[in-house]
Amino acid sequence: VYLLFERNFAKKVKTYYYDWQSPTPLRELLWECFRLIYIWFFLILFGLIIWGFVVLDGESLWPVGFLLFLLPTIWEIFSLFTWRGFKYQPLQLEDEPDIATLWPGGSEVKPSGTRGGNTTDKPWNG
Repeated sequence: VYLLFERNFAKKVKTYYYDWQSPTPLRELLWECFRLIYIWFFLILFGLIIWGFVVLDGESLWPVGFLLFLLPTIWEIFSLFTWRGFKYQPLQLEDEPDIATLWPGGSEVKPSGTRGGNTTDKPWNG
């Protein structure tokens, strides 16, 4: 059983640490970031940018402002979707047993209130 945990752990470390793959899809990552109140910041910023383009309509600075906004935005979107660290990689792991069943007494073992917990039901000899 412990070798099963080691094999699954080795797969996770190789995939997510060494190969720089993501355990979460990019769409889910972006939505979670936006949910953390950043969406309000981006909406206000986008509104200010649109307002600036409307006010500068017909001015000589309009094309410069538009390019200064458009080029970095295109670069950020391109690098976001091509960076290898955001490649979603689901793993085919072996089924692991419930860890509570591995302890003597199953999930019935309760800490005794001592600092070390219940010292009479150890899963090892010692």
